[in-house]
Amino acid sequence: MLHVFMLGGRHARARIEVHDVAFANVERIEDAYPQLRRDWFGEAKGLHVDGWLAVDGVEDYRVGFGDAAPAADEPRLFFVNLGGYVPGALGEAHDYLLLVAPDLAAARRKAKALQDARWDKPHTDALLEVDDCIAIDQVGGRHVQLVRAAHAGIQQVSDYIVIG
Repeated sequence: MLHVFMLGGRHARARIEVHDVAFANVERIEDAYPQLRRDWFGEAKGLHVDGWLAVDGVEDYRVGFGDAAPAADEPRLFFVNLGGYVPGALGEAHDYLLLVAPDLAAARRKAKALQDARWDKPHTDALLEVDDCIAIDQVGGRHVQLVRAAHAGIQQVSDYIVIG
């Protein structure tokens, strides 16, 4: 099952806690811990999970995994990091979404329509570049497969679990 993890921890050059997301194809969250430790860019000590999404399906699609890459005309799964500013609050607010679209341009348009109307200067942040989405084409060596079918949706869990 696809899991999206929000990781938190320290980095030698940061003054405050830093965060990142990681994707894993696991049945139990504990099975992802070795991968999460390997992929973390900051200090190992204090690495923790702040929450996760357990993804059975998105929109009209059940999310699974297979060995074959999706065909060029098949829909893709995108992770979107939306950002904006809340009046009176220091810093940027974020929202994290999964959505289905045929390509990056369509995902960007769809994400723009989902931005929080209460935010000032809403925008789409990328995980790696500003105003971009990252297609989740491969997780754990297997390809994401989207099948139009009934599903249980996305379970969201917020927690604090130290893994480093």
